[in-house]
Amino acid sequence: MAKWMAGRSDSPQALIISQIFYPETVSTGRILTELGEKLADMGAAIEVWCGPPTLVDRKSRVPRRLEHRHLVIRRVHGTRFSKIRILGKALNQLSFLAGVAFLWLKDRSQRPVLVTTDPPFLVILCALLLPWRRKSIVYLVLDVYPDTAIQLGLLNRRNPLTWLWNGLHRLALRRSAAIIVLGRRMAEIIKNKGKPGDSFAAKMHLLHLWSAEALALPRKHIIGPNSEARLPSGKFVLVYAGNMGRVHDMDTIMQAAVELAQEPRFFFMFLGEGFKKSGIEKFAGLRNLANCRFDSYVARGELGDLLAAAGAGLVSLTREQEGLSEPCKTFGIMAAGRPVLGVLPQGSEMAMIINEHRCGVVVDPGDVRGLVRAIVDLAADPGRCVELGRRGREAIESRFGLRQAGERYFALLHSLQPRPGGNVQDHA
Repeated sequence: MAKWMAGRSDSPQALIISQIFYPETVSTGRILTELGEKLADMGAAIEVWCGPPTLVDRKSRVPRRLEHRHLVIRRVHGTRFSKIRILGKALNQLSFLAGVAFLWLKDRSQRPVLVTTDPPFLVILCALLLPWRRKSIVYLVLDVYPDTAIQLGLLNRRNPLTWLWNGLHRLALRRSAAIIVLGRRMAEIIKNKGKPGDSFAAKMHLLHLWSAEALALPRKHIIGPNSEARLPSGKFVLVYAGNMGRVHDMDTIMQAAVELAQEPRFFFMFLGEGFKKSGIEKFAGLRNLANCRFDSYVARGELGDLLAAAGAGLVSLTREQEGLSEPCKTFGIMAAGRPVLGVLPQGSEMAMIINEHRCGVVVDPGDVRGLVRAIVDLAADPGRCVELGRRGREAIESRFGLRQAGERYFALLHSLQPRPGGNVQDHA
């Protein structure tokens, strides 16, 4: 413990709680691992509570306590069922939450704690435990619940559980010392959840996600052999890298692949996992789509190489998820210096960023013809691709890099350090 506390005397201490964390550097695990590493590099004393790996590797043994780049990682006991099925995912989440509750009640420190919506009930659990162990909760809203579940048809708006979930979520928002949202539309949705007297807006921070700049440098001339083997030569390759979940519009992308199946110069590569992956693989198989390839997640370094060698990168979000979720994979494409092809609602934050920085093309969810036209136009104009990629890379370096994000989170955590005498602010 002494080594963990060995930051500068004026540096913040913080606890990050996330079901997914290093060594799983995909999805939320990648986001929070990069942030934790950056904060530790800046001198913050960071401890992490996480669960056992469940996304890619569900069999190998992992240490209960691990030190990684000055981070102390404590892994709670938990089940390791497949996350693709709802029952397995629910059991993994429940066992993780039970482990977090046990550690929370044992932990007497008053350092601020950063929690996300992965799993969805994590922030509610922390808010309910707050009277027993006072801490400043920093709530990073990656997805808005229960709204996301309602829009996906997983929960009925009139269900009593929906009413209860909304009430508990409002309590969590009240008890949070800071609320971090990913976009302007999301900020409006969270504000509207408040009742008269709630001060959600006063403690809300619009902090975009980021890309770790050094992991996705535009470097097509030094593509590694593994990446070279994955990419077919002489084709305009469209890479979709990341989660293929319920909130992502994979149908429009697959229909575009059908429309372009007779055009040998186009190729679609899908890297990742998720609820919809098996369905689109089956779709491609039934239609004999030789222009599609499916693979699992790749290491962070190789992903940068693959994106840099692609013609363009794909991101998507269903129309109903506008403001409720944001495909952060957008920033990885921008960092790699490639154009972004977004199948996105126009009011989503990622669509606005792409349009404002003129680093890609946005088409509406369901607009197959528009997506096909955008792909064909980009392939026919390499100079435009270079220009779009250059603008995206400049935006990462000036606004959306890990360095800028680290500085903002560092300052926020520093402002929430316990007051002299060991007290924290009361947000109940």
